[in-house]
Amino acid sequence: MVKKTNTMDMIKAWIPIIGVVIALGGGFIKYGEITTKLDALSEVSAPDLTPIAQSIGSANTDIAILKSLNHYLLNCRNSHNLLN
Repeated sequence: MVKKTNTMDMIKAWIPIIGVVIALGGGFIKYGEITTKLDALSEVSAPDLTPIAQSIGSANTDIAILKSLNHYLLNCRNSHNLLN
């Protein structure tokens, strides 16, 4: 005896399989997009920070000068107070 298959039963059996295939395909597409973005980012060079480093060095020198001047002025004030 030949079993008669219902079309709806066949469709219900294939729907989960189709869903899994679509989900896997979407995952591969997203992986490709992320890989492309990472490749593009890795090709970009970093900005040149040399001028900023030079400015910081210059500012550190200025700070050292101001600290020594402040120390000198405090010593002068203290010695003036001692004289009075």
